[in-house]
Amino acid sequence: MLKKAIFALIAVTLLALVLSAAFLPSAAKQSDRDNKKAPKFTLENLQGEKVSLTDYEGKVV
Repeated sequence: MLKKAIFALIAVTLLALVLSAAFLPSAAKQSDRDNKKAPKFTLENLQGEKVSLTDYEGKVV
C-alpha cells in the first residue's frame, strides 16, 4: 500500500512538472522583444518645453 502511494505521489509530481513547463515563457520569445528600439516621439513637459525620446538616448532614466 505504501509503495502505491509513493508511486502515485511521484507520478503526480512529474506530471505537474511537465505541465508547468508547457506554460513557462520561452527565452527566445523574450529576446525578440529586448532588441527592439522604442519609437521616436516628442511630448511637452510640465513647463511646456518639448522633450524628445532621443534627448535621452544612451542615458539611464
